[in-house]
Amino acid sequence: MCPEGMTFFGIFQRLYVLFSASTQRWAIFKRHVKDLTVKPLSETRWECRTDSVKAVGYQIVQFYDALMDIAEETNDPKARSEAMSPCSELQNFKFIVSIVFWYAILFQVNRVSKQLKGEAVELSVAIKSMERTIAWLQKYRTDGFDNALADAKEIANDMDNEPVFKENRIRRKKRTFQYEAQDEPVQSPQESFSLIIDRAISSMEQRFQQLKPDDALFGFLFSFHNHTKTEMRVHAANLEKSLTVNNTSDIDGYMLAEVDALKSVTPEGIASQPSEILSSFLKGTAM
Repeated sequence: MCPEGMTFFGIFQRLYVLFSASTQRWAIFKRHVKDLTVKPLSETRWECRTDSVKAVGYQIVQFYDALMDIAEETNDPKARSEAMSPCSELQNFKFIVSIVFWYAILFQVNRVSKQLKGEAVELSVAIKSMERTIAWLQKYRTDGFDNALADAKEIANDMDNEPVFKENRIRRKKRTFQYEAQDEPVQSPQESFSLIIDRAISSMEQRFQQLKPDDALFGFLFSFHNHTKTEMRVHAANLEKSLTVNNTSDIDGYMLAEVDALKSVTPEGIASQPSEILSSFLKGTAM
């Protein structure tokens, strides 16, 4: 994940840690935030990130009020500082735009991720879903920033904040004894968001390329109605070859090709999942 992404999601983790640090803080939090709640982030589950961004995005005013109450009701300078720090982040227009922008991306990525983890996912369906998501990301790269900007301005207005980006300071590299210090180029907000989209597209395309060989090998088992018996035998032979090690294979390609016989007992409307084929027999729909 890019540095800006790590910083962005780090804020949500800080919010969770702050509110869950004591029962008193959690009671203040629940007093203001009635619906979606903050959650701890997970390194492996996109759904946790999606839910956290959604919770803050839809209730940012309530989160802000809860933080202010915690700051005002404590006599501990450290606790007050811990509560006030996220307040400044929630008021930052760039952070508000980031919430809108990231949620749109996470919603799409999480949808595909959940589909790929399904117990009975069909490879061809998963690949088509990934193709659609990549196409959506490419389109969002073009017009997503302007759309996010418009939505973020409405949120900023609800918070009585001025919807403008703070001017970035020039970042300077550390001076070494060999080289003079050089100024690092400062990216505009739109350039930063385009970079995030590019990395999301790259990650999705990488997973897409990983699925294609699997679909080439196993896909015929999920779509045998679309193949002739000769094509089935070719696919089955290729699968047997790919699973052969030291002249020993886990399957017999010739026998596997006999799955073609299921065409006569399963209508084309039934997907080629074993559980669905069995269910069709139990219901009497496969004749």
